[in-house]
Amino acid sequence: MEKPDIETNIDAKIERLKKKKAKVQNQKAVLFMKEAKQIFQDDFNPGVALAVLSDWAGATEAKKKEWIARSHSFRPKQAQRAKRKAAPREPAATQT
Repeated sequence: MEKPDIETNIDAKIERLKKKKAKVQNQKAVLFMKEAKQIFQDDFNPGVALAVLSDWAGATEAKKKEWIARSHSFRPKQAQRAKRKAAPREPAATQT
């Protein structure tokens, strides 16, 4: 059996990394949609999320900084859950 040459090996790694990058981007998009749905609740639709992204892309740096500063007010429940998940858990007492 012949070993693949270095270039073939590199090409295979590049292809795996491209697939991994696409998967991560998809996961981020799904998370964005979930968070947008939580914020907008019944008024949510994918067009709203796309409009928000479009506004962001064309916004000035000052406007982006303002939005970032205000963004923390949208996520108190998620932040609390994240803190609880990150907190170390005490081991359950076992009965002998």
